Amino acid sequence: MTLTVTTDVLPAYRAYLDACNARDWGVALAFVQDPIRVQGVAMSSVDYVEGIAKLTAEHPGFVWTVGETVVEGGRLAVRLRTPHGQEYAIYSWRDGRIVEYWGRGDASH
Repeated sequence: MTLTVTTDVLPAYRAYLDACNARDWGVALAFVQDPIRVQGVAMSSVDYVEGIAKLTAEHPGFVWTVGETVVEGGRLAVRLRTPHGQEYAIYSWRDGRIVEYWGRGDASH
């Protein structure tokens, strides 16, 4: 996958999610600011992406499919479908990278 940096939130998110679904962690990492805030707690971008990698390693075939989205400036709210149910997530983006993630669901990452 070729990384195209964009400041448009939805195309950037789709590229990030495509990288996660393809298990291309280097590309996924390029979309995550370091540090990132996860559920209000600062953590390294590497730890964040490693958490996603661990989830997918524990559940082979796990993928996220984008459902409804709402974009307002640098914020994205999304309903995701997964093999384990639905996930709801809110992301804050800056300069083409995720700076904050809040989520809830059966397959939170």
